[in-house]
Amino acid sequence: MAIAKKTTTPVKPAASKTAKVAPKTTCGTSACACSASKPAKATETKKPAATVAPAKKAPTAAQKPAVAPPAAAPAPAKNAPTTKRVTFTIRADPGSLVTIAGSFNNWDSICNPLTDAAGTGTFTTTIPLEPGVYEYKLVLNGTWCVDPNCPDWTQNEFGTLNSVCKV
Repeated sequence: MAIAKKTTTPVKPAASKTAKVAPKTTCGTSACACSASKPAKATETKKPAATVAPAKKAPTAAQKPAVAPPAAAPAPAKNAPTTKRVTFTIRADPGSLVTIAGSFNNWDSICNPLTDAAGTGTFTTTIPLEPGVYEYKLVLNGTWCVDPNCPDWTQNEFGTLNSVCKV
């Protein structure tokens, strides 16, 4: 009578798996409130079970690597652009839904709402912008319109006007 012998082989731990999750933003711009309001998901890393390594002897003074002094921070560029806070204001009926969309937020009509803090119909928002020229429109209760407080307008590809903001 033959007896079957069961053999086993040792199992090596799996290689580390890293799943990186990119932060999700609505429009991907730094000027957008939606990208700042959504926290980025942390990178998750799965590691294999720890293995015990043999103890090492402490290195002697001759074996210790030389430590370089910390590098000095680079000097700021003289002509580096500086972000400026630009405030947009419009009068509308209290309780209205007012947002701003433009070249500074990829024309996203949701991510930069204007608020009426006092409830008087004066809606405002402040957006940090780098120096440059930006086109924009206000969206008042779903209707896109030029900024009545802005004297600079330009025609867009749809045959209507965009307000122009120079920072």
